[in-house]
Amino acid sequence: MLDQVQTSKSSSHLRDEVVKPAHRFVANPEKSRYGLVAVLLAFSVAIRFYQLGALNLWCDEDITALAVKGTLQNGFPQLPSGVIYFRSLLTTYLSSLSVAIFGMSEMALRLPSVLFSLGTILSIYALGKLLFSERVALLAAAILSFSAWDIEFARHARMYAALAFFFTFSLYAIFRGVVLGERRWMRWSVALSVLTLLAHILGVVLALVYFGLALMLRQQKARIWQLAGMSVIIMIAAAALFVLIEFGFSNPDQHFLAAYVQKFQAIYNYFSPESVSGVRLQHTVAGLVVMFSFGTVQMVRKKLLRMAHLAWGVPIAILGLLAMGHALAALLFWGMVALVMQSRGKQTLGKMMQLSAIALVLATVVRAGLVLEDVFAQSAASSAMTERVWQAAKIMAGFPKLYILGFYKAFPLMTVVVVIGLVALYRKANRASAEANYRFAFIAFVLPLLANGVILNDYVEYRLNFYLNPLFALLFAFAVFEANALIRLKLANMASGRSIQRAAIVLQVAAVAMLCEQAYPAAILQTITRNYGDTIEQATAPGSHLQRMPDHIGAAQFVQAHNSPGDILVVNDWLAQSVHFEKIDFWLRTKAFQHQAFASMPTGKLYDIYTGTELLTSVESLQQILAQPGDHDVWMIISLPFISKNLHLSDDVLAFLSQSEQNVVYRARDGVSKVYHFRKNDVSATYVP
Repeated sequence: MLDQVQTSKSSSHLRDEVVKPAHRFVANPEKSRYGLVAVLLAFSVAIRFYQLGALNLWCDEDITALAVKGTLQNGFPQLPSGVIYFRSLLTTYLSSLSVAIFGMSEMALRLPSVLFSLGTILSIYALGKLLFSERVALLAAAILSFSAWDIEFARHARMYAALAFFFTFSLYAIFRGVVLGERRWMRWSVALSVLTLLAHILGVVLALVYFGLALMLRQQKARIWQLAGMSVIIMIAAAALFVLIEFGFSNPDQHFLAAYVQKFQAIYNYFSPESVSGVRLQHTVAGLVVMFSFGTVQMVRKKLLRMAHLAWGVPIAILGLLAMGHALAALLFWGMVALVMQSRGKQTLGKMMQLSAIALVLATVVRAGLVLEDVFAQSAASSAMTERVWQAAKIMAGFPKLYILGFYKAFPLMTVVVVIGLVALYRKANRASAEANYRFAFIAFVLPLLANGVILNDYVEYRLNFYLNPLFALLFAFAVFEANALIRLKLANMASGRSIQRAAIVLQVAAVAMLCEQAYPAAILQTITRNYGDTIEQATAPGSHLQRMPDHIGAAQFVQAHNSPGDILVVNDWLAQSVHFEKIDFWLRTKAFQHQAFASMPTGKLYDIYTGTELLTSVESLQQILAQPGDHDVWMIISLPFISKNLHLSDDVLAFLSQSEQNVVYRARDGVSKVYHFRKNDVSATYVP
């Protein structure tokens, strides 16, 4: 039988009295709360629409624009290069609908993200009411409404706002369908899970949620197999979508069958044991198989696994496996996760959680020691040491990255509160009479967070955490009210006057305002009033490599106003400028950074996978273009962030640009981007290789 979820009750009658809302102050509490939600939505709309289309597209929004153009022209998202952009088909078609109605503009492309953000606020409010309480739900919705991070992605024409909405709404449907046993919502949960995948392939983490529920909740055997089957179906669908995305990026210059074979070869290489840089997808799949096997054995013979006598052997075995290979360490880690999930008793679950913590801590310490030894041996600079220590903290030893560190680096104070909330949630979920809502909330946040560290374990990519931000806000609100209940309980037991209690409430509200970093007014204002050249907070921006707001449209408008037919256009930000120009002649990207390019079969030249633009891969090839005979000028747009961080450009190209400062005819509003104009009658022999 399913656990009986009693979200309106507390385990302690005294605590119930302490945290009960004061209904006597309002005539109709239900209407009052809905009114508060409506007010939050009104503020959210105003904030998110404020100057929504004022700045040009930036940080991969250009890919969305190209996919939308292809969709409106061909009916499917074919990019200028000929490849088909199967990523986030859902958001591509919704953005295409918006552009079809309002015309091609920054605002039209960003409108779906705004709407998804508003939907996420409603979804987390509904989910919070189910899992915890009305007041926790209201606080979580308020945090998201004024979250600078949520506002940032809500004003960005990419798929992350859609992923956050569908992931949160899917959790709501899964809870009602699986835990509360409402068949209608069970069917909706499957449909929403598929939509989550179509929003972003990261939606595959919902398979872990289904699987975790199958193992952690007391279910009938038929329901367990049903949930396990749904988990497998989502993983298969994700694998099919992954193949489709990879095939969509096949070399458009090759024969269909050759491209098909080539992409499957690339997929095979990705899964092969020769893959480097840590745990690859094949290790994750193998780990999930181990988890499924453990769960199956446990369902057939519950008392088969007795790990108590191996307690101290687990962390030692993990440390030993680190020297043998990443895959084995990852398999053992996932096996431990399976044991944690399937253990229902307080003693066993607590023991396995402790073992997991011990193993991870020991692995981190060992790896940190090795890295520090390497640092001191090479007499590296302090900045390099800091970076290496940071890499060690992210566990570069084959385990999934601790993606909670991504939250911590962006929002340290909030993360501390959320971790405290997770501890409280774990304690509640670990009780013999634990309510299913606590277990659900725990696995819905922790398992996807672990999955993030497996999917991308080279480094912590902040935007991969964004879809978990609604749950992050909900857990923050949960922790706040747990602490509030304890404080009020202590005050109620003290012979203190009302003035002290009221002062305590004021201090609590002030503390929450200080701790909730996402909702700092300065951060919100900086996000919605950003201008060209303004500093960008890398930990919360859609692109973690951006440091300043780039001005792409200014440079494009200048060249459009002054160039002549037949002139040659060279750019180093090919995606941004492809939105403004019908044709770009060359993309300047040197050999060290030739990713996202394919070779033409007849000529062997390199072309961009998105736009089909030919690459200039060295300073010599650039000089050859400048020295070409003919009555034409050469215009070159060099823009952020590729200058500020030397992205995509080699040192010799940067040196050449520095020596050509006399050819700069326009400086963009960001203060860094430039337009170089090489007039044909000014070209000298120095440009000849």
